[in-house]
Amino acid sequence: MPINLLLQATDLPMVNAALLKIFEQIRAMRNQEQNYPRARQMQLLEALCRDFTNQVLKVVGAQPVMEMDDPDFMREVSKNVNLVFETWKNEIKKIDPERSGVKHRAQQHVDIEKNPIFRRLTVIN
Repeated sequence: MPINLLLQATDLPMVNAALLKIFEQIRAMRNQEQNYPRARQMQLLEALCRDFTNQVLKVVGAQPVMEMDDPDFMREVSKNVNLVFETWKNEIKKIDPERSGVKHRAQQHVDIEKNPIFRRLTVIN
């Protein structure tokens, strides 16, 4: 899994590229003949959400946003943050286990966007 790309990202475009590669790998795992257990999928997504959140906060926190002019902020930071969040939302929708065609009533669905860590990031966004 290319999680190291995410953890080593030093700017938001690198975070975005890492997310795309990670979700590509997750989709490849799901398309294999072996069925990856649903509970493990959710644990993987929750861990990915935590790592994603921490890395975005780390990257944005390293930028001198308080010293930037408004146009610079809008061009450099806001655009990239929006791009990263759009990528996250789009990729989560593509692999949502509830939409996989198989419903498991005995297992609980965890909405990744209701995760408190993810909510904290969307408030920043």
